Amino acid sequence: MRVLWFVNNLCEAVEYLQPDTRACGWLYSLCRRLRQQDDVELHVAFLWGQDLSPFVYNEVTYYPIKWNGVGSKWRRYLHRIRRIVIKPDDRGELQSCLRIIDKVSPDIIHIHGSEEMFGLITQYETINCPVVLSIQGMLSSCRLKYYSGITRNDISRREPIIKKILLSGFNGVYRNFCEKADREIVMFKTLQHVIGRTQWDKHCVFALNPHIRYYTVNEILRPEFLSSVWHIHPMEHFTLATTISSGIFKGLEVIYKTAQLLTDIRFPFKWKIIGLSADDEMVRMVEKICNLHASDIHIDLLGAKSAAEVIEVLLQSDLYVQASHIENSPNSVCEAMALGMPIVASFAGGTSSMLENGEEGILIQDGNPYELAGAIMEAREDYSNAVRMGGNARNRALQRHNPDNVVKELMAVYNKILYPSK
Repeated sequence: MRVLWFVNNLCEAVEYLQPDTRACGWLYSLCRRLRQQDDVELHVAFLWGQDLSPFVYNEVTYYPIKWNGVGSKWRRYLHRIRRIVIKPDDRGELQSCLRIIDKVSPDIIHIHGSEEMFGLITQYETINCPVVLSIQGMLSSCRLKYYSGITRNDISRREPIIKKILLSGFNGVYRNFCEKADREIVMFKTLQHVIGRTQWDKHCVFALNPHIRYYTVNEILRPEFLSSVWHIHPMEHFTLATTISSGIFKGLEVIYKTAQLLTDIRFPFKWKIIGLSADDEMVRMVEKICNLHASDIHIDLLGAKSAAEVIEVLLQSDLYVQASHIENSPNSVCEAMALGMPIVASFAGGTSSMLENGEEGILIQDGNPYELAGAIMEAREDYSNAVRMGGNARNRALQRHNPDNVVKELMAVYNKILYPSK
């Protein structure tokens, strides 16, 4: 079976092109597993900011696609200007995709994510093989929650003027996000097959195209999280841990407000934030809006960490907390589940498909620091129950993210699409 992937990252080729990169992600792991299948010949196409010839790495053939959206700061700025002044035009990149398809002649095309233009290839009648798209996040739905905890006006009043001029600030990112969400709606109209993981993404897909065929394939976690185990340990302070990226809808302001509430009642805690540092633009914005400083409310901003470093922080913590306003299947929660940690997470998007409330952790309304603070205190008060739920979460995660199971799920989908009568 000749399989052609279109992806938003480098998969295993990150070792070849960017050897100093810390994070490899779940797609890296899936690529490594799938290429080991005897009956699979894997080809991977990805966006790249400069001309680069196809190459072979670890028995996979990679096809870089020249993309104007990446590269130097000046090129990115011109690209943003062009897409505002002129109607967005992805035809150049799509023609590159079609040439790759013609060269590879795949049995099946698998697009990972709807964030880029790849899904638009289904509009071309020249493609004579099935196309399936894996959902990462539904942009058209996430857009509705983008400014949930921080308003657009909050950002506009505090964002530096240079960011507005360069269209690179938070509101500029939102403009690009909306453009991609509109494009996502278009591509789902012509897609026939999608792969998802949660009830949330399933419902969103059918709202865009009720005739689409939906399949379930889970994600492979980074192997370190499957082999490590969290254990209860003596605590002086109740140590909370959160892995978060720099996005407005990720709920950093909820974390700050919750930490303020816990500080005000003298609850003994420390909150370790992985993924953001003190000089991160998102941190500076939230501290201005909330009029709070991390060190005053027991927050420790740890910055980016490798998988091993993340695990070390989590194993030394007492509770994992996720405060996002919208998610599909948050990998950070799944990783905490795999370790067996007690968890409190926001009931947002597809999170409830990943974590059963009351059995594998505590789910709370997103955007409510009062409920989040109360849930943290509840977990501390009845810690044996929180630990029990963490054990249940680990059992589920080990089964759901087992690499062999995930590859079997994916191969079953490929075969079902290719041979529907069997």
